[in-house]
Parts: sequence; C-alpha cells; structure tokens
Amino acid sequence: MSEPAEGELTSRDLLRVYLDAVTLIEPFQYELEQRANITLVQARMLRRLRHGPRTQTQLGQGMGLSPSSVSRLVDRLVAEGLVVRGRSGGDARQILVRVTPKGQSLFATMRVLQGTVIERAAADMPGDRRRLLHETLREFVDRVKAYGEI
Repeated sequence: MSEPAEGELTSRDLLRVYLDAVTLIEPFQYELEQRANITLVQARMLRRLRHGPRTQTQLGQGMGLSPSSVSRLVDRLVAEGLVVRGRSGGDARQILVRVTPKGQSLFATMRVLQGTVIERAAADMPGDRRRLLHETLREFVDRVKAYGEI
C-alpha cells in the first residue's frame, strides 16, 4: 500500500470512523436482544422473509452471507420459534424457510431504528449527502465481502 498524499485519509482513519458508526447501533441491538432474543442480523433475515418463504440459498444471496452462516442463523430463529424449515412442494430437494405466526407478530412490532436519533440524523442530511454516504458505504461493504472471509 502506498503512503497517502498530504491531507488524504488513511485506511486507519476510515476504520476509526467506521467503528464509531458501528458503536452507534449497540444500544438498539442490546434492546432488540433483550426484548426479542434476536440479533440485528436475525431481524434482517425475518425482514427478508416477510413477503413469503425463501430457500436458504436465496437468503444467503440476498444478505451476502455464506451458506454456513445462513444455516446457523436459521437454526437460532427455529430455536426461538420464529421460523420453520420445510420442503418445497415443487422441488423436494429445496428447503424453504417460513416465518411462523410468532415471527410475524414479532416482525410487526419491530421498529429497530424508527424514531431514533440515528433515523433523525439520516433524515436531516441533505439528499445528495445521504446518496453519497449510501453509495460509499455500499462500495465499502461490497469490497469487504469480495474478500470472501465474512
């Protein structure tokens, strides 16, 4: 890696602000875990299932997760009674994940960041800055995932 030009940010500078941003979510994640006994990633999975069953492969692709990570997440949601696994009617080899009534009820009441200071801060940003932040974070996430270790 080359040395940054004067005034340029280093990767270390980026990582510091990234960690600052990640810590903003911790109180909300703690509340979700206390209230519903699920993590933010598990809540994301429930959100993906709200419109109907998905295969574990579809869930993994949509969330950018490895098959083993998806399997562990589904196992935890099954243990909480929030989803069930079942065979697909059209293809017996495919396992579909479906939300249970308990999972639907939980999802209906879940508002992880609505009304929070994080949502207000995002809403207060000018649209062009929100778009730039979104594009930049999306690129960063995609670059990290491209390494294939997550």
